[in-house]
Amino acid sequence: LIGNYRLPWGFRIWRGQGQCSPAHLALKLLVGLPRFFKQVFQIRVLADGGFASDDFLGGVVRLGLEALVAIRHDRRLLDGRYLDDTKQAEQVKLLALDVPLWVAHFTWRNKDGSSEQRYIVATFQATARYLIKVGK
Repeated sequence: LIGNYRLPWGFRIWRGQGQCSPAHLALKLLVGLPRFFKQVFQIRVLADGGFASDDFLGGVVRLGLEALVAIRHDRRLLDGRYLDDTKQAEQVKLLALDVPLWVAHFTWRNKDGSSEQRYIVATFQATARYLIKVGK
C-alpha cells in the first residue's frame, strides 16, 4: 500500500505439475523487489488463502517483509488449539512455523445471503480492525 493505493509488483503464470508452487513463485517475485523499495517503503504483502503455507509465511519473514494472508480456520497452533479457537488480534504460532502471527476473523456475507467466518493472519502486530479492513 502506498497511501490508499495497492500496487501489484508483478506476476508469473503457474504451469502446474512439476513446476514451482504459486507460493514459491510469489517468493521468487518478492526476492526480485528492488532494494530501493525495501529501503523507502514499508512492504506489506497481501495474499489469499492459496499462499497460507508455512513456507510462504516463513519466506516472507526471512525476506524482512510483512504479510497479511487469508488462512483456513482449522490450522493447528503450537499450543494445540486451532485457529478458530482464538480471540481477535491474539498473537499465535502455527504448529509447524515458529513465527509470531496475529489473527483476526470476520463474517463474510455471500451473494446468496449466507455467511461464513473468514480468518486472516499477519506477520506484524496490528489491531483486529486494521487487519479486517485491509484483509477484506
